[in-house]
Amino acid sequence: MFHLNNIIRYWLIIITLAISYCVHCEVLEYKYKGCVLKYTKVSEYNVEVIRQDKIEDVEKIYIPNEIVYNDTTYYVIGICANAFSGNKRIEEVVFDEANDIQYIGDGAFAGCENLTDIELPSTITEIKPYTFAWCGLKYIEIHDFIQKIGERAFTNCRNLSRVDMGENVEEIGSGAFGGCAYLDTVYIDS
Repeated sequence: MFHLNNIIRYWLIIITLAISYCVHCEVLEYKYKGCVLKYTKVSEYNVEVIRQDKIEDVEKIYIPNEIVYNDTTYYVIGICANAFSGNKRIEEVVFDEANDIQYIGDGAFAGCENLTDIELPSTITEIKPYTFAWCGLKYIEIHDFIQKIGERAFTNCRNLSRVDMGENVEEIGSGAFGGCAYLDTVYIDS
């Protein structure tokens, strides 16, 4: 009987967690500068980008600072893991100037082989693992606020030839620039 009670208690906890997680599972759709993105709530007034709608139609992705959905303003605080991974159409990612993005998830742009242009917002402090792996980037500026570059963050970016790195990078993960065959210039600000 004791064992059965533990199993029931375990499943009640799992069900409770699933229900509380699904409260934040509502998918919001918002069109900004011709680009339709989907978002999910991460807290009452904060959302993260989860994917792009109609991937084949857009080469330039705009990430807004906020969205308005059903007369409620939500602040965009992140891009979830793998949000755009494998999208062969994306060439450029543009963040609003007043952007408060706190994170870009693991592998968010992995495999975006035509992505050549992105300027990271100053609110980002870490480049997560595999974020830009297998991208078409030719140049990346890692600004002064970034402290950590995750493992394999830029692995196999075969066109990457120059990296300008801020002075506050404290940790570079294993293979962060592995397979970047044309990388010949790394400028470290001091």
